[in-house]
Amino acid sequence: PQVKQLLPQLRKGLGVLVSSRAADAPYLQNNFRPGDVIYQINGEPVTSIEDLKAVIGGLNVGDPIAVQIERHGQLRYLSFELP
Repeated sequence: PQVKQLLPQLRKGLGVLVSSRAADAPYLQNNFRPGDVIYQINGEPVTSIEDLKAVIGGLNVGDPIAVQIERHGQLRYLSFELP
C-alpha cells in the first residue's frame, strides 16, 4: 500500500512492481523497465512476489513466456523464451 501511493493511477489493482534490473539480466533485450507493473505471466495472475516465483518456478528453459505489464498507463505484452 505504501508503494502504491507513490505510483500513478494503475489500470489494475494488484501486480508486481519492477523496481530495478541487473545490468546482466537475461531479459534485458525484452525491455523490462523500472516502474513496469507485472500483472500476468502466461495468463496466470501475478499479484505478489510469491505468485511471480511460483509461475516462474513452473517454467523450463526454452518455454515461451508472455508477460502482461502496465507501463505509463498502457497495458502491453512482452514475449520471449526462457533462457
